[in-house]
Amino acid sequence: MSQRLLSVFTLLILAAIQTAVHAQDPERKPGPHPESQKLKNPFPLDEKTAKQGQKFYQRLCVSCHGKDGKGETDMVDMLDVKPSDFTKGVYRYGKTDGEMFTIIKSGTITGMMPFGSQLKDPQIWQLVNYIRTFAPKTAEGVEVEEIPVPDNPVEYAKASIQRGKQFYVRFCVVCHGANGKGDTEMREFLSTHPSDLTNGEWKFGSRDGDIFTIIKDGSGDMEAFADRLADDRIWHVVNYLKSLNPKTN
Repeated sequence: MSQRLLSVFTLLILAAIQTAVHAQDPERKPGPHPESQKLKNPFPLDEKTAKQGQKFYQRLCVSCHGKDGKGETDMVDMLDVKPSDFTKGVYRYGKTDGEMFTIIKSGTITGMMPFGSQLKDPQIWQLVNYIRTFAPKTAEGVEVEEIPVPDNPVEYAKASIQRGKQFYVRFCVVCHGANGKGDTEMREFLSTHPSDLTNGEWKFGSRDGDIFTIIKDGSGDMEAFADRLADDRIWHVVNYLKSLNPKTN
């Protein structure tokens, strides 16, 4: 089986599994949820626990809620309900930690994905703490510094761009397309559409280090390529992706 067909097969299996585990709570409606209010967060709201939650947020939540937590991403046009703006400190399904915990774990029928199959309970509680930091009034002054990203050690040059294109064709075309616009048939199988890499609107950040990190570690539907691409090869891909954006040239 070719690498491309294997990638397609893998993504189809992942999509099927993802559909099977989407156990949204059809009864959950916006507003307070008394049963969830009884749940208590075992972690104090401090920088240490929030920083742990930040890792999960970057991996699973950024595509809908954005790096700034405002929910103003390209997912707005794809969902029945706009992603919540966490910076306001007003939460659609209840304001207690327990209510936030159950929504993250079980999701909602209106579009919020359930993450109970991807995160353990302690990790969800830590994620709740990080989400709190977007609204200073609800975080009691707790602040979490942005996760640092590495600098690109590979010169942005023709040779690197050509090398990166080779890896792009091998690993990325199936989702993002030969033109980089993400308008492939995989849009029908993923919960979030593949990014358009030509418009410069990088949902996970536009710095070289941001692009490198998302390729290496993955996020949500985005596969992680750390086990298939060495760091230097990922940097070549980064340079190729930059070449697709007219603003870079």
